[in-house]
Amino acid sequence: MKIIHILWITFLIPFLSVDSNRDQSIENWGNDSPTVRESTVDIQVKVGEKLFVFGKAQGTLDNVKIGMHLLNFAQNPTIAGVNADLNQVTWKKLKNGAIQIQSYYKPWPNILTWLVLPDGKLKMEAIATESYQHSLANLGLGFDFPEEELKKLELNDQQLAFPDALTEAKFFKNVSFEFANAKLNIQSELSDLAFNSNFSNKGSKDADFVISFPEDIHTQSTPSAPGVTFGVANRNSVEPMTKMVLWFDFQ
Repeated sequence: MKIIHILWITFLIPFLSVDSNRDQSIENWGNDSPTVRESTVDIQVKVGEKLFVFGKAQGTLDNVKIGMHLLNFAQNPTIAGVNADLNQVTWKKLKNGAIQIQSYYKPWPNILTWLVLPDGKLKMEAIATESYQHSLANLGLGFDFPEEELKKLELNDQQLAFPDALTEAKFFKNVSFEFANAKLNIQSELSDLAFNSNFSNKGSKDADFVISFPEDIHTQSTPSAPGVTFGVANRNSVEPMTKMVLWFDFQ
């Protein structure tokens, strides 16, 4: 009987040592994609060998893990160009299997949405609703990345002199980062957004780079149909610019 008791206690120890803050009932942490673990502080979404960590406080992308490598790529919590107040953060699993994390701000963005898609790509959409009456000029989202791991940086398929800072915002359709153990490509569905980098300013609290609306804001490209393409839409029609749509492909 003592032997049976010892074996039973040994079997239970791994389960008793699980972090009590985690809710293991959200999704099974298996090989199906995407799968979710939620704790009191974050939402972890796993797709294949990729793990995306979103903070529950603001719904920001806080970390990315690819295989065994942790890439300290994160969304800067400060909204560029405006004093924004966060009202609510929600998340859910959509019918197509994607995981949706949404943050609601005032005055902008009214809704900031992250989608983790079953193919491992991320879609980010920041929109202004009809109730937003101010100009979107220079409003944007900032991101931070491990500068010490950066080996190559390309803007619109042109290699940039690095680590020189970009002192002026430049329009972009895609920007590519090559790190020591990972790669990242960011593409915009709109052709008129601006990219500005401050990452060489050591000790700065500003975001390493900011993607923003340009000063002269009038029209935007018509976005591609959802799920059809990964990239920039053809400029075959225009409409008032009220949102930014970005795609993130971590490799």
